[in-house]
Amino acid sequence: MRTDFLTMFSRYQDKPSRASLTPAQSERLSAWRFGNTGIPMPDAAMRELGATGWINFRLRQLVTSYGIQLLQLPAVEVGAALAELFDDYEPGITWPQVALNDGTLMQERGPRILNPVKQGNDLNPSEAYIRHWVPELHSVPAGFGHEPWLWFDNPLPAPLIDHKAAFRDARARWGKRDQVFMSRDDVLRTHGLS
Repeated sequence: MRTDFLTMFSRYQDKPSRASLTPAQSERLSAWRFGNTGIPMPDAAMRELGATGWINFRLRQLVTSYGIQLLQLPAVEVGAALAELFDDYEPGITWPQVALNDGTLMQERGPRILNPVKQGNDLNPSEAYIRHWVPELHSVPAGFGHEPWLWFDNPLPAPLIDHKAAFRDARARWGKRDQVFMSRDDVLRTHGLS
């Protein structure tokens, strides 16, 4: 663990500078936050988080990556929403997770870009979790739960994004980033934490 890796984020001010959102970003942020993006696994996780105040660590990674990388939401908005929703919110854990996903921390480890459908199939092959938290899926036959848009009568709204194209775009955007590692002060400044 790097010296001061967690403690620098534990000094986080609970009022970071918020991003100026376009109407499209505002719509995507609201859909992401309330689990209405049309992609079951991150939607189920956000609905569980909204109802219980908690999701496991892998789901925290998934919803953060999905929001920042695929929906292209500002990292500060994703982090602020999670801070409001987590009952166990800890700045020293939440903000480094956000920084890992937006590429301002530990770039040498590579991108944190998760495919939400692949993650759904890997983490929930039975589809029980998504069907519990996204009950609209009850009419969708088994095997279509993670991609209900492939079923002729999808009960969910059309996905906000084509997750495959968004995944490819996120990988391409990451590849264009400078591979210069940021200093601690740069990371804090990027997230409005200094």
